[in-house]
Amino acid sequence: MKIKSLVVILALYSLLDASEISDKEFFGKNRFFSDMMYGEGVNEILALKKNKKRDLETFKNSQKSSGLKLKLGASDRLDHNFKGYSASVVWDLFDDGYFGLKKESKKRTLEYNIYQDEILSDIESNYLRAAIFEIDEIKNYIQMRYNQKKLRYIKREFISSKKKLQEGLITKYQYNKMKNLYKKARDISKYDGVLKKKIFDKEFKNFVLHIEDTKLWDEKELIQYAKKHNSQLNAQKAKIKKQKYTKSWVDDVDAHIYLSKRRYTFIDREDTVVGAQVELPLEAKDTNKIIELNQHILKVKLKSEEVLLQKRVHHIYTKFLNDIDEIKYRLSKLDGFIADSDLKKAQKLEIKQDLWRYRCEALKDLFWLQFLTSANIISR
Repeated sequence: MKIKSLVVILALYSLLDASEISDKEFFGKNRFFSDMMYGEGVNEILALKKNKKRDLETFKNSQKSSGLKLKLGASDRLDHNFKGYSASVVWDLFDDGYFGLKKESKKRTLEYNIYQDEILSDIESNYLRAAIFEIDEIKNYIQMRYNQKKLRYIKREFISSKKKLQEGLITKYQYNKMKNLYKKARDISKYDGVLKKKIFDKEFKNFVLHIEDTKLWDEKELIQYAKKHNSQLNAQKAKIKKQKYTKSWVDDVDAHIYLSKRRYTFIDREDTVVGAQVELPLEAKDTNKIIELNQHILKVKLKSEEVLLQKRVHHIYTKFLNDIDEIKYRLSKLDGFIADSDLKKAQKLEIKQDLWRYRCEALKDLFWLQFLTSANIISR
Protein backbone atom coordinates (compact mmCIF):
# COMPACT_ATOMS: atom_id res chain seq x y z
CA MET A 1 0.00 0.00 0.00
CA LYS A 2 2.83 2.34 0.93
CA ILE A 3 4.62 1.54 -2.32
CA LYS A 4 1.50 2.34 -4.36
CA SER A 5 1.09 5.66 -2.53
CA LEU A 6 4.72 6.50 -3.15
CA VAL A 7 4.34 5.70 -6.85
CA VAL A 8 1.27 7.97 -7.08
CA ILE A 9 3.08 10.82 -5.29
CA LEU A 10 6.11 10.45 -7.55
CA ALA A 11 3.86 10.37 -10.64
CA LEU A 12 2.05 13.55 -9.54
CA TYR A 13 5.36 15.21 -8.72
CA SER A 14 6.70 14.23 -12.14
CA LEU A 15 3.60 15.63 -13.85
CA LEU A 16 3.87 18.89 -11.92
CA ASP A 17 7.57 19.08 -12.68
CA ALA A 18 6.97 18.57 -16.39
CA SER A 19 4.58 21.52 -16.58
CA GLU A 20 6.07 24.56 -18.23
CA ILE A 21 5.18 28.22 -18.08
CA SER A 22 2.58 28.75 -20.76
CA ASP A 23 2.52 31.88 -22.92
CA LYS A 24 -1.21 32.11 -22.12
CA GLU A 25 -0.27 33.05 -18.57
CA PHE A 26 0.97 36.45 -19.79
CA PHE A 27 -2.26 37.44 -21.53
CA GLY A 28 -5.57 38.44 -20.04
CA LYS A 29 -7.43 41.65 -19.37
CA ASN A 30 -5.33 44.80 -19.35
CA ARG A 31 -7.40 47.75 -20.50
CA PHE A 32 -4.57 50.16 -19.73
CA PHE A 33 -2.35 48.46 -22.30
CA SER A 34 -5.27 48.13 -24.72
CA ASP A 35 -6.05 51.85 -24.45
CA MET A 36 -2.39 52.61 -25.05
CA MET A 37 -2.42 50.62 -28.25
CA TYR A 38 -5.75 51.58 -29.74
CA GLY A 39 -7.99 53.45 -27.31
CA GLU A 40 -6.88 56.68 -25.71
CA GLY A 41 -3.44 56.17 -27.16
CA VAL A 42 -2.46 55.60 -30.77
CA ASN A 43 -5.89 55.94 -32.40
CA GLU A 44 -6.67 59.13 -30.48
CA ILE A 45 -3.41 60.70 -31.63
CA LEU A 46 -4.07 59.60 -35.22
CA ALA A 47 -7.56 61.11 -35.04
CA LEU A 48 -6.14 64.42 -33.81
CA LYS A 49 -3.66 64.43 -36.70
CA LYS A 50 -6.34 63.51 -39.21
CA ASN A 51 -8.55 66.39 -38.04
CA LYS A 52 -5.68 68.86 -37.76
CA LYS A 53 -6.28 70.47 -41.18
CA ARG A 54 -10.00 70.73 -40.53
CA ASP A 55 -9.45 72.33 -37.11
CA LEU A 56 -6.87 74.69 -38.59
CA GLU A 57 -9.30 75.72 -41.33
CA THR A 58 -12.01 76.34 -38.73
CA PHE A 59 -9.65 78.56 -36.76
CA LYS A 60 -8.55 80.36 -39.93
CA ASN A 61 -12.16 81.13 -40.90
CA SER A 62 -12.83 82.50 -37.42
CA GLN A 63 -10.02 85.05 -37.95
CA LYS A 64 -11.28 86.46 -41.26
CA SER A 65 -12.23 90.15 -41.33
CA SER A 66 -12.87 92.67 -44.12
CA GLY A 67 -11.87 95.70 -42.06
CA LEU A 68 -15.27 97.34 -42.56
CA LYS A 69 -16.66 99.34 -39.65
CA LEU A 70 -19.83 101.25 -38.96
CA LYS A 71 -19.30 104.50 -37.10
CA LEU A 72 -22.20 106.38 -35.50
CA GLY A 73 -21.84 109.91 -34.13
CA ALA A 74 -23.83 112.70 -32.48
CA SER A 75 -22.85 116.21 -31.39
CA ASP A 76 -24.48 119.04 -29.46
CA ARG A 77 -22.96 122.49 -29.09
CA LEU A 78 -23.85 123.62 -25.60
CA ASP A 79 -23.59 127.40 -26.28
CA HIS A 80 -25.74 127.20 -29.43
CA ASN A 81 -28.68 125.11 -30.41
CA PHE A 82 -26.60 123.22 -32.92
CA LYS A 83 -27.02 119.47 -33.13
CA GLY A 84 -25.76 116.97 -35.64
CA TYR A 85 -25.88 113.26 -36.37
CA SER A 86 -23.71 111.09 -38.57
CA ALA A 87 -23.47 107.50 -39.79
CA SER A 88 -20.37 106.30 -41.64
CA VAL A 89 -19.14 103.12 -43.24
CA VAL A 90 -15.37 103.04 -42.89
CA TRP A 91 -12.97 100.65 -44.60
CA ASP A 92 -9.63 100.53 -42.75
CA LEU A 93 -6.82 99.34 -44.97
CA PHE A 94 -3.63 98.85 -42.94
CA ASP A 95 -3.36 99.11 -39.15
CA ASP A 96 -6.38 97.17 -37.80
CA GLY A 97 -7.72 97.20 -41.36
CA TYR A 98 -8.11 94.80 -44.28
CA PHE A 99 -4.41 94.19 -45.02
CA GLY A 100 -3.35 94.46 -41.39
CA LEU A 101 -6.03 91.99 -40.22
CA LYS A 102 -5.22 89.63 -43.10
CA LYS A 103 -1.59 89.59 -42.03
CA GLU A 104 -2.56 89.18 -38.38
CA SER A 105 -4.91 86.32 -39.32
CA LYS A 106 -2.09 84.44 -41.07
CA LYS A 107 0.18 85.02 -38.07
CA ARG A 108 -2.45 83.77 -35.59
CA THR A 109 -3.20 80.76 -37.80
CA LEU A 110 0.50 79.84 -37.74
CA GLU A 111 0.55 80.33 -33.97
CA TYR A 112 -2.44 78.00 -33.68
CA ASN A 113 -0.62 75.53 -35.96
CA ILE A 114 2.41 75.68 -33.65
CA TYR A 115 0.12 75.21 -30.65
CA GLN A 116 -1.47 72.13 -32.29
CA ASP A 117 1.91 70.52 -33.10
CA GLU A 118 3.38 71.21 -29.67
CA ILE A 119 0.29 69.82 -27.92
CA LEU A 120 0.39 66.76 -30.19
CA SER A 121 4.08 66.26 -29.43
CA ASP A 122 3.37 66.44 -25.67
CA ILE A 123 0.46 63.98 -25.97
CA GLU A 124 2.59 61.54 -28.02
CA SER A 125 5.47 61.84 -25.56
CA ASN A 126 3.20 61.23 -22.55
CA TYR A 127 1.61 58.13 -24.11
CA LEU A 128 5.01 56.85 -25.20
CA ARG A 129 6.44 57.08 -21.68
CA ALA A 130 3.31 55.49 -20.19
CA ALA A 131 3.54 52.63 -22.73
CA ILE A 132 7.25 52.08 -21.98
CA PHE A 133 6.54 51.95 -18.23
CA GLU A 134 3.69 49.49 -18.77
CA ILE A 135 5.76 47.19 -21.02
CA ASP A 136 8.65 47.26 -18.52
CA GLU A 137 6.30 46.27 -15.69
CA ILE A 138 4.94 43.38 -17.77
CA LYS A 139 8.49 42.36 -18.72
CA ASN A 140 9.57 42.39 -15.07
CA TYR A 141 6.63 40.20 -14.08
CA ILE A 142 7.45 37.70 -16.84
CA GLN A 143 11.10 37.65 -15.77
CA MET A 144 9.99 37.00 -12.19
CA ARG A 145 7.92 33.99 -13.18
CA TYR A 146 10.81 32.45 -15.07
CA ASN A 147 13.26 33.22 -12.25
CA GLN A 148 11.02 31.41 -9.77
CA LYS A 149 10.64 28.39 -12.04
CA LYS A 150 14.37 28.25 -12.84
CA LEU A 151 15.28 28.41 -9.14
CA ARG A 152 13.19 25.31 -8.49
CA TYR A 153 15.08 23.25 -11.08
CA ILE A 154 18.50 24.64 -10.19
CA LYS A 155 17.90 23.99 -6.50
CA ARG A 156 17.11 20.34 -7.21
CA GLU A 157 20.16 20.06 -9.43
CA PHE A 158 22.31 21.62 -6.69
CA ILE A 159 21.00 19.15 -4.07
CA SER A 160 21.70 16.32 -6.50
CA SER A 161 25.24 17.61 -7.14
CA LYS A 162 25.95 17.48 -3.40
CA LYS A 163 25.13 13.82 -3.37
CA LYS A 164 27.13 13.18 -6.54
CA LEU A 165 30.17 14.91 -5.00
CA GLN A 166 29.96 12.70 -1.93
CA GLU A 167 29.76 9.63 -4.17
CA GLY A 168 32.70 10.84 -6.26
CA LEU A 169 30.63 11.13 -9.43
CA ILE A 170 31.59 14.76 -10.05
CA THR A 171 34.59 16.94 -9.27
CA LYS A 172 34.79 19.73 -6.69
CA TYR A 173 35.02 22.20 -9.58
CA GLN A 174 31.75 20.93 -11.08
CA TYR A 175 30.08 21.11 -7.67
CA ASN A 176 31.26 24.70 -7.06
CA LYS A 177 30.06 25.69 -10.50
CA MET A 178 26.60 24.35 -9.67
CA LYS A 179 26.72 26.00 -6.25
CA ASN A 180 27.48 29.41 -7.78
CA LEU A 181 24.68 28.93 -10.31
CA TYR A 182 22.25 28.17 -7.49
CA LYS A 183 23.43 31.13 -5.42
CA LYS A 184 22.99 33.46 -8.40
CA ALA A 185 19.49 32.14 -9.14
CA ARG A 186 18.50 32.48 -5.46
CA ASP A 187 19.85 36.04 -5.22
CA ILE A 188 17.89 37.09 -8.29
CA SER A 189 14.66 35.42 -7.20
CA LYS A 190 14.52 36.87 -3.68
CA TYR A 191 13.56 40.30 -5.10
CA ASP A 192 10.79 38.98 -7.34
CA GLY A 193 8.07 38.60 -4.74
CA VAL A 194 7.38 42.36 -4.57
CA LEU A 195 6.37 42.56 -8.26
CA LYS A 196 2.70 43.06 -9.07
CA LYS A 197 1.13 40.79 -11.67
CA LYS A 198 1.17 42.58 -15.02
CA ILE A 199 0.08 41.01 -18.32
CA PHE A 200 -0.66 41.95 -21.92
CA ASP A 201 -4.24 42.32 -23.05
CA LYS A 202 -5.33 39.05 -24.71
CA GLU A 203 -6.48 41.04 -27.75
CA PHE A 204 -2.82 41.45 -28.72
CA LYS A 205 -1.66 37.89 -28.12
CA ASN A 206 -1.04 37.14 -31.79
CA PHE A 207 0.72 40.47 -32.34
CA VAL A 208 3.10 40.07 -29.38
CA LEU A 209 3.85 36.38 -29.92
CA HIS A 210 4.67 37.00 -33.60
CA ILE A 211 6.23 40.43 -33.32
CA GLU A 212 9.20 39.14 -35.33
CA ASP A 213 6.88 39.04 -38.37
CA THR A 214 6.25 42.81 -38.22
CA LYS A 215 6.99 44.43 -41.59
CA LEU A 216 8.59 47.85 -41.29
CA TRP A 217 8.98 50.47 -43.98
CA ASP A 218 12.36 50.94 -45.56
CA GLU A 219 14.49 52.99 -43.16
CA LYS A 220 15.06 55.85 -45.65
CA GLU A 221 11.34 56.09 -46.39
CA LEU A 222 10.60 56.10 -42.66
CA ILE A 223 13.08 58.94 -42.06
CA GLN A 224 11.63 60.99 -44.93
CA TYR A 225 8.13 60.42 -43.59
CA ALA A 226 9.31 61.48 -40.13
CA LYS A 227 10.80 64.72 -41.44
CA LYS A 228 7.47 65.56 -43.03
CA HIS A 229 5.09 64.50 -40.24
CA ASN A 230 6.98 64.73 -36.94
CA SER A 231 5.06 67.15 -34.69
CA GLN A 232 8.15 68.82 -33.22
CA LEU A 233 9.62 69.49 -36.67
CA ASN A 234 6.31 70.83 -37.97
CA ALA A 235 6.09 73.24 -35.06
CA GLN A 236 9.61 74.46 -35.85
CA LYS A 237 8.76 74.94 -39.55
CA ALA A 238 5.69 77.00 -38.60
CA LYS A 239 7.86 79.20 -36.35
CA ILE A 240 10.11 79.97 -39.33
CA LYS A 241 7.10 80.95 -41.48
CA LYS A 242 5.73 83.09 -38.67
CA GLN A 243 8.79 85.36 -38.77
CA LYS A 244 7.76 86.99 -42.06
CA TYR A 245 4.69 88.40 -40.29
CA THR A 246 6.84 90.41 -37.89
CA LYS A 247 5.44 93.96 -37.52
CA SER A 248 6.92 96.37 -40.10
CA TRP A 249 6.63 100.06 -41.14
CA VAL A 250 3.53 99.36 -43.26
CA ASP A 251 1.69 98.04 -40.20
CA ASP A 252 1.89 101.53 -38.64
CA VAL A 253 0.21 103.18 -41.63
CA ASP A 254 -3.31 104.34 -40.80
CA ALA A 255 -5.40 104.59 -43.97
CA HIS A 256 -9.09 104.31 -44.53
CA ILE A 257 -11.83 105.07 -47.05
CA TYR A 258 -15.21 106.20 -45.79
CA LEU A 259 -18.75 106.93 -46.86
CA SER A 260 -20.56 109.21 -44.43
CA LYS A 261 -24.10 110.52 -44.09
CA ARG A 262 -24.46 113.65 -41.92
CA ARG A 263 -27.58 115.51 -40.77
CA TYR A 264 -27.78 118.88 -39.01
CA THR A 265 -30.72 120.15 -36.94
CA PHE A 266 -29.87 123.84 -36.90
CA ILE A 267 -30.24 123.97 -40.66
CA ASP A 268 -32.28 121.74 -42.89
CA ARG A 269 -29.39 119.98 -44.57
CA GLU A 270 -27.93 116.52 -45.13
CA ASP A 271 -24.49 115.76 -46.49
CA THR A 272 -23.19 112.59 -48.12
CA VAL A 273 -19.43 112.51 -47.97
CA VAL A 274 -16.93 110.12 -49.57
CA GLY A 275 -13.33 110.50 -48.57
CA ALA A 276 -10.02 108.96 -47.66
CA GLN A 277 -7.49 109.60 -44.89
CA VAL A 278 -3.90 108.48 -44.56
CA GLU A 279 -1.48 108.79 -41.64
CA LEU A 280 2.13 107.85 -42.39
CA PRO A 281 4.75 107.25 -39.70
CA LEU A 282 7.76 109.50 -40.16
CA GLU A 283 10.18 106.98 -38.70
CA ALA A 284 10.79 103.98 -40.93
CA LYS A 285 11.36 100.53 -39.37
CA ASP A 286 13.72 98.22 -41.20
CA THR A 287 12.62 94.80 -39.94
CA ASN A 288 13.92 92.75 -42.87
CA LYS A 289 17.29 92.12 -41.24
CA ILE A 290 15.62 91.05 -37.98
CA ILE A 291 13.34 88.68 -39.91
CA GLU A 292 16.29 87.18 -41.83
CA LEU A 293 18.31 86.79 -38.64
CA ASN A 294 15.49 85.07 -36.74
CA GLN A 295 14.69 82.80 -39.69
CA HIS A 296 18.36 81.83 -40.01
CA ILE A 297 18.59 80.92 -36.31
CA LEU A 298 15.37 78.88 -36.49
CA LYS A 299 16.50 77.13 -39.70
CA VAL A 300 19.79 76.12 -38.04
CA LYS A 301 17.78 74.77 -35.09
CA LEU A 302 15.45 72.91 -37.48
CA LYS A 303 18.40 71.32 -39.27
CA SER A 304 19.92 70.16 -35.98
CA GLU A 305 16.57 68.64 -34.95
CA GLU A 306 16.30 66.83 -38.30
CA VAL A 307 19.81 65.41 -37.89
CA LEU A 308 19.00 64.24 -34.34
CA LEU A 309 15.67 62.74 -35.49
CA GLN A 310 17.42 60.87 -38.31
CA LYS A 311 19.99 59.43 -35.88
CA ARG A 312 17.33 58.42 -33.36
CA VAL A 313 15.20 56.70 -36.01
CA HIS A 314 18.29 54.87 -37.34
CA HIS A 315 19.29 53.81 -33.82
CA ILE A 316 15.84 52.48 -32.87
CA TYR A 317 15.31 50.93 -36.31
CA THR A 318 18.64 49.06 -36.03
CA LYS A 319 17.86 48.04 -32.44
CA PHE A 320 14.48 46.64 -33.53
CA LEU A 321 16.14 44.55 -36.25
CA ASN A 322 18.71 43.28 -33.73
CA ASP A 323 15.97 42.43 -31.23
CA ILE A 324 14.11 40.52 -33.95
CA ASP A 325 17.30 38.59 -34.76
CA GLU A 326 17.66 37.71 -31.08
CA ILE A 327 14.03 36.52 -30.99
CA LYS A 328 14.53 34.32 -34.05
CA TYR A 329 17.78 32.95 -32.59
CA ARG A 330 16.01 31.95 -29.34
CA LEU A 331 13.15 30.37 -31.29
CA SER A 332 15.65 28.32 -33.30
CA LYS A 333 17.38 27.19 -30.05
CA LEU A 334 14.05 26.05 -28.62
CA ASP A 335 13.27 24.07 -31.74
CA GLY A 336 14.19 20.48 -30.91
CA PHE A 337 15.65 21.39 -27.47
CA ILE A 338 15.58 18.28 -25.26
CA ALA A 339 15.21 19.08 -21.55
CA ASP A 340 16.15 15.69 -20.06
CA SER A 341 17.51 16.98 -16.73
CA ASP A 342 16.73 19.71 -14.21
CA LEU A 343 19.68 21.72 -15.46
CA LYS A 344 18.48 21.39 -19.05
CA LYS A 345 14.99 22.43 -17.98
CA ALA A 346 16.45 25.51 -16.31
CA GLN A 347 18.42 26.30 -19.46
CA LYS A 348 15.27 25.99 -21.57
CA LEU A 349 13.48 28.36 -19.23
CA GLU A 350 16.33 30.83 -19.54
CA ILE A 351 16.06 30.75 -23.34
CA LYS A 352 12.31 31.44 -23.07
CA GLN A 353 12.98 34.17 -20.53
CA ASP A 354 15.37 35.88 -22.96
CA LEU A 355 12.83 35.37 -25.75
CA TRP A 356 10.24 37.30 -23.78
CA ARG A 357 12.74 40.00 -22.84
CA TYR A 358 13.51 40.65 -26.51
CA ARG A 359 9.81 40.59 -27.42
CA CYS A 360 9.19 43.36 -24.90
CA GLU A 361 12.19 45.31 -26.16
CA ALA A 362 10.99 44.98 -29.77
CA LEU A 363 7.55 46.24 -28.75
CA LYS A 364 9.13 49.28 -27.09
CA ASP A 365 11.13 49.87 -30.28
CA LEU A 366 7.89 50.00 -32.29
CA PHE A 367 6.36 52.51 -29.89
CA TRP A 368 9.50 54.65 -30.15
CA LEU A 369 9.48 54.52 -33.97
CA GLN A 370 5.81 55.45 -34.06
CA PHE A 371 6.44 58.43 -31.78
CA LEU A 372 9.48 59.65 -33.71
CA THR A 373 8.05 59.23 -37.20
CA SER A 374 4.32 59.77 -36.63
CA ALA A 375 3.76 56.74 -38.88
CA ASN A 376 0.99 54.25 -38.05
CA ILE A 377 3.35 51.37 -37.28
CA ILE A 378 1.32 49.64 -34.54
CA SER A 379 -2.03 48.90 -36.18
CA ARG A 380 -4.77 46.31 -35.85
